[in-house]
Amino acid sequence: MADESILVVDDDEFMLELLTESLTDAGYAVVTAKNGNDALDVLNHQDLQIALIDLSLPDMEGMDLVPHVTNTSPDAQIIIMTGYPTIESVINSLREGAQDYIVKPFKIPEVHAAVSRSLKNQKLQAEVRELRRRVRDLEQGSQGARPGVPAATGAPRPSAPRPAGLTGAYSGTPARSLVQEPAEPPVPDPPQVKDPTPELEPVASAAKPVEEQVSTDEHEPAAPEPEIADDQPEPEDKSEPEDDTSQTE
Repeated sequence: MADESILVVDDDEFMLELLTESLTDAGYAVVTAKNGNDALDVLNHQDLQIALIDLSLPDMEGMDLVPHVTNTSPDAQIIIMTGYPTIESVINSLREGAQDYIVKPFKIPEVHAAVSRSLKNQKLQAEVRELRRRVRDLEQGSQGARPGVPAATGAPRPSAPRPAGLTGAYSGTPARSLVQEPAEPPVPDPPQVKDPTPELEPVASAAKPVEEQVSTDEHEPAAPEPEIADDQPEPEDKSEPEDDTSQTE
């Protein structure tokens, strides 16, 4: 940890002594500043990994130091300390580039945990940048070593001569498959299923059509009317004879 230097900026002497002692015992190289101008002088002459900055300084705001830290030490991780936390100050510090936020009064293990998180974050960022650089170099190297790649002047690559006697894409004729696919066997027609319902024979109608009956009736002779015989006996008169007395009178 001797290469990991930490800048502590605070106008409270007791806080400076406490943080310097605890971080030095943890193996870090600690540099202190009591105000903003002293912190700027340190930033101009020394490369830092961690910057612990109090939000309220006698000559400037602690947030005014954040751009100077990022310009002089781009990889430095910034931790803001304050005894008057507000949501606005937290948002502004994180927006300006701070990685962590500690509220006073705090315990020393909290400071050590914040410093450890910041160093891990710094290490991950450095690995990501290194991987990106390697990928970029590999891409550039593969393009330069690839055979047939046009030069940087943009000269077109000469096209290879088209082989003769080939069909398809080389001659402009439709290409045929060199491997003939096996012909599919003919699909037999499905067997016809006979309807199990028995067929009904047509029944001859006994009745003739109405028109035929009417025409037949017109041609048939009319039946003779029965004749009354003349020799039939006349019916007897069964009336009673009138009384003779009535005649006498």
